[in-house]
Amino acid sequence: MLRHIVRHIVKGRDNVFKASRRPNGLDISLSSTLENIDRADKNTKGFLHGMGLEAEAFAIRVAMREGILNAIRHGSCGDRNRIIRYSLRLENNSLIMEIEDEGSGFDWRTSLENKHLSNSGSGRGLSIMKAYFADVTFNDKGNKLILRKKIS
Repeated sequence: MLRHIVRHIVKGRDNVFKASRRPNGLDISLSSTLENIDRADKNTKGFLHGMGLEAEAFAIRVAMREGILNAIRHGSCGDRNRIIRYSLRLENNSLIMEIEDEGSGFDWRTSLENKHLSNSGSGRGLSIMKAYFADVTFNDKGNKLILRKKIS
């Protein structure tokens, strides 16, 4: 069985992007840059198309963009040399997305309790993710986001 295929690698002193496909998943390591969100989105779109999940694409891609943007802004504090790990996989009729940064984490318990949508330019990411995914959790440290969604 083919373990993975490296589809796309871009490297520079402060820009890393590595995407690998597996039969049921996608793994991406990327530098904390806004440009890499578009690269991750393109790979996500291709993965979802290949899995026949076009109907789920909008929700998944919006959550991915929000999660990686939060990892860039808050977890990596805009440091282009920090790496974010993003994965998407199908497992037991569920889609699981994980986004982990190298930051110190945050108090996710308080943030998940916040149910209102902010009118400011930020603060809506978790609410958006909760609207599209049944399960939104974090590791204890608060630097790894795990989203789960049943796929029919």
